[in-house]
Amino acid sequence: MSRLILVRHGVPVVETDVPSPQWRLSDAGRHAVQALTHQGDWPMVSRIFHSRESKARDTAYELARSLNAPVTEFAALGEIAFIEPKFYDPEPFDQLVEDFLVRGIQGPFAESYEEAERRIVDAVVDISRDTDSGIPIAVSHGRIFSVLWSYLIGQRLSLLEWKEIPMPGLAVIDPQERQILVPWTGTH
Repeated sequence: MSRLILVRHGVPVVETDVPSPQWRLSDAGRHAVQALTHQGDWPMVSRIFHSRESKARDTAYELARSLNAPVTEFAALGEIAFIEPKFYDPEPFDQLVEDFLVRGIQGPFAESYEEAERRIVDAVVDISRDTDSGIPIAVSHGRIFSVLWSYLIGQRLSLLEWKEIPMPGLAVIDPQERQILVPWTGTH
């Protein structure tokens, strides 16, 4: 059995005049990631992989500080990006996300649902092979993890299910067997 720990990044500081890939973890987000590492018994971690986005990188380094594991940037873990990065108000943003996740409407996103699915599935299978000295961790984002989760369960997640993925959140999967071993959980 291969295992991979998925971690959704912590809560960022939202700056409407800054593209979201550049948003950093908030103090509350940083504390929540630290709290996540104190929950339960963590296995030996081989490496922590993260997307290029600042909030994912910050989350990975917070995890690394507590789990004593090396950190590696892995571009394929990136969020489903907008063609033109800009700030969206919550209501239109939710509609765009729902159209993409539920109906597969590409809209203003830079890749199709199918392209995103191929990218994240290939990424987690590649990362899950890094097991020489423990279990790898993949730090990424809600929309791309929703596409992965949909692939694992064989049906698309709803907008509500996407919103319910904790920030930060943790899950454990077996990507090669396409199984969820531990469902999403956040800090208590």
